[in-house]
Amino acid sequence: MVTLGQYMDQKIHSGNHILFLNEPHDAYLHPGEEKLLSELSDDWSPRPVFAFGPEDHHTLMFPESIANGHGWHYHGPVWHTQVVGRKMWWLHPPSGKNADGTMPPGDQGLILEDGSHVFEANVCEYLSLTKRPPNGTLTYFANPGDTVVLPDAWWHGTCALDNWTIGTGGWLKEQPVDDAAKQDRLKRGW
Repeated sequence: MVTLGQYMDQKIHSGNHILFLNEPHDAYLHPGEEKLLSELSDDWSPRPVFAFGPEDHHTLMFPESIANGHGWHYHGPVWHTQVVGRKMWWLHPPSGKNADGTMPPGDQGLILEDGSHVFEANVCEYLSLTKRPPNGTLTYFANPGDTVVLPDAWWHGTCALDNWTIGTGGWLKEQPVDDAAKQDRLKRGW
């Protein structure tokens, strides 16, 4: 076993070597993660109004070291605030549905509208300019304090740009809007 500091100092610059704390899915299996997230919860408060509160246990935390990243994937709607260090994001709208209209598994790489498959275990390779992201890809450079809100099923990959980066976030909670408010918003054009 190694400490978090030892892990972050390993400088593994290939593949998908990230530490990902996913409270709603993993913490009950790993009491140490739950304790860590509890101890750090005040460090990312207050949370955005569209986020679950700490008491709902929907926290995500992403410590990474330079040149490590998360390859193309998608999932449900989330928010992510960059706390320490800088991170590059590559974003692609939902695409490449199966013949029955469902999305393919979210962890097997980007599926484009034409059915082609893009799998990059570490999208940091795009920074070297030896590989180019697919057409239609948006990029975003996140500094500490920046928040990204990802809608459902948006493909994305990230690359840590500093020796230590830490981001936190969580799953988005549904925001019910009654019919009268919807009609009012439509009249206003949004």
